[in-house]
Amino acid sequence: AVSQCRFAITMIQRTRLFDILLWAMAATAFVSCSETDSGSVSMLPVRLEGSDSWSLVDSRGDIIAESRWATRPTMAVNGFFTAAEAGGITVYAVTADEIKPVADSLVAAGTMTEGRMPVCRTGRRSELIDADGHSVAPLMPADSAEIDAVAPYFSSGRMIFRTRPKDGGHRYGAIDTDGNVAVA
Repeated sequence: AVSQCRFAITMIQRTRLFDILLWAMAATAFVSCSETDSGSVSMLPVRLEGSDSWSLVDSRGDIIAESRWATRPTMAVNGFFTAAEAGGITVYAVTADEIKPVADSLVAAGTMTEGRMPVCRTGRRSELIDADGHSVAPLMPADSAEIDAVAPYFSSGRMIFRTRPKDGGHRYGAIDTDGNVAVA
């Protein structure tokens, strides 16, 4: 389950299309910083001159967290970002007062959209967590087949997934923010 889990969320993230979309989101954030639930970027990771550690800056260029991470964290989208640490990936929530961890020791994590984020913990199936880091729904088999890949985020209340082939080709479907699935 662990190797499936890692593959499940990172498979789609490592495509060229995802890289293009990521840069488009970053560019949009600096052109117009809107506060919608569909993809508001509030902070970007940077390395400050003379530092080997990573920091976070907001859209005005103010340093929010200085030299805090050894590896590059993700940009903060919808008030959440992830960072790889010694014990695994940690999901952080950004509030006006603090940056606080809401889930840690993860193998993989997607993007918090529509109040949900796909994550994977060691030895468990991928699951959806809420903004407090609580498990909302494990990604159980769909149509008697294990889910082996998911998109890293929700769009219009749905997240695309793929099942492991049983008798040939993969099957695809969508899961809603409550964990209900539909397989095509």
